[in-house]
Amino acid sequence: MTDQQSNQLFFFVWESKEHWKIKSVSPNVTQLTGYSPEDFSEGRVNYRDLIHPEDLPRVEREVKERILSGRDGWVHQDYRIITKEGLVKWVLDITTCVFCEEKKTSVYYSYLIDTTDRHEREEIFNTLVELSPVGMFLRQGDKLVYVNRALERITGYTKEELISLPVLELIHPKDKEKVKTVMALRDVGEKTPITYEVRLRKKGGKYIYVRISSSAALYRGKPAGVGVVIDITSMKKTEERLRYLSTHDYLTELYNRRAMEEFLQKELERSKRYGTPFSIILVDVDDFKKINDTLGHQVGDAVLKDLSKLILRNLRKSDVIGRWGGEEFLVILPMVKDPIPIAEKLRSKVQESFRGMVSISAGSTSYKEGDSMDTMLLRADKALYLAKSKGKNRVEYLE
Repeated sequence: MTDQQSNQLFFFVWESKEHWKIKSVSPNVTQLTGYSPEDFSEGRVNYRDLIHPEDLPRVEREVKERILSGRDGWVHQDYRIITKEGLVKWVLDITTCVFCEEKKTSVYYSYLIDTTDRHEREEIFNTLVELSPVGMFLRQGDKLVYVNRALERITGYTKEELISLPVLELIHPKDKEKVKTVMALRDVGEKTPITYEVRLRKKGGKYIYVRISSSAALYRGKPAGVGVVIDITSMKKTEERLRYLSTHDYLTELYNRRAMEEFLQKELERSKRYGTPFSIILVDVDDFKKINDTLGHQVGDAVLKDLSKLILRNLRKSDVIGRWGGEEFLVILPMVKDPIPIAEKLRSKVQESFRGMVSISAGSTSYKEGDSMDTMLLRADKALYLAKSKGKNRVEYLE
């Protein structure tokens, strides 16, 4: 069917008697129904016979209500007819009275427009929306007007529950302003596509990460927001894991060298800008090669892991520790002018916890004006070398 055919008008003149007998039809009626004008005029088919059985009760009810109300015309909600070939078509029916006597209407003139193409497109669209693995919604005001099955699966709520809830109740408190901003744009008809990420509350209270892409539309003549929702929780977890692995040592789970360099650079910049003190300690496990050679690498790994936990337990929350390389660890102490007491405490705790079987040496230094990362690390390294040369299991400090 061409667009020209779909926009054609088809005329029926019928009586409000049983079966709605056809008195006359337009010559083009065959294009719509498959029946010839003679089929109708000679009584072989009545208008009532055309209407789909599922829609007939509604159409009958509408006709009866309109006749009883004495109205001179009305528009039916679209309904289906069945053609001579058994095809189902949709029509828009605009009916007016032809003959009225004291409001007792007996003859009607119906204009039919074939709306099959539009309905089929809508049905295809609705099917695609419902089959989509991506959540879809239509929002107007503070409520959702429509959601598809995928959004039900994503949130755990039924359609009825989602439509009854204010939109912002589904959004994490820290993300509500972001959603309010987008909603305000849509409510004034701003159509520019926007993609953003928020935390969405599932039924049961658990939050998930979603990515929303939205635009504006008109719904029943008023601005509304339409959009798609994708659950990106797994992707976020993967990103967080990759971010963690990029900054942490796989064995000890402490920060790695790259992360420690960034922490140290930030501390240097803070001290240069605000004049705040800080110190560093470079820790090395004494005779670690001997542990590996005599007891095996598994024991050596276990020593490094236990040592990492021990040092971490004996530092402040503001302190930062990372694996600097091999059996070396770097400790950054913000707001500390004298690192010797802390370094000595760590050395003593290791000696005590490992019952003398494992010991550490430590070289420490403090920030002074003009320092760079390299100059501080060089002093700490020299102090560590000094501790080793003096017999190990000791702490040294260089200004």
